[in-house]
Amino acid sequence: MRLHFIGVGKMGLPMALHLRASGAELSVSDFDAVRCSLANGQGLTVAPDTAHALRQVDGVFSSLPHDAA
Repeated sequence: MRLHFIGVGKMGLPMALHLRASGAELSVSDFDAVRCSLANGQGLTVAPDTAHALRQVDGVFSSLPHDAA
């Protein structure tokens, strides 16, 4: 199953790492380039374009800081 995780901040990054550890084919994205860099440093695949990534996956997870995000 191909998954995409939006929001790899304080809570999202550990959650994404657990999904990957479970064997999921996972890509991630975040509006914050620093968070993307941290995710990449942990071995996660950072999608260059979120909208494109969403068309390529079977499911989406998100961990966002507030409703407006």
